[in-house]
Amino acid sequence: MAPHHDPQIHGHLVAAVANGLILETFPDPVRDPIWGELFKVRPEIKKGEVELLELPGWGIELDEKVMGKRAVKI
Repeated sequence: MAPHHDPQIHGHLVAAVANGLILETFPDPVRDPIWGELFKVRPEIKKGEVELLELPGWGIELDEKVMGKRAVKI
């Protein structure tokens, strides 16, 4: 299994299965400007590896101010 993007979710999936191969992500603010600002708490990428956090749920906390700024009313 080699999921594309969203390491804050897919990192848990790769870690949980025997056939987890690689986790693709784009922490570059030019390619993915939201990754750098959307989370108050998120896994860190260090030396090419995602360090998952031992927190409840997915181990992330979203920044509500950013969510409001980026929201689209439909």
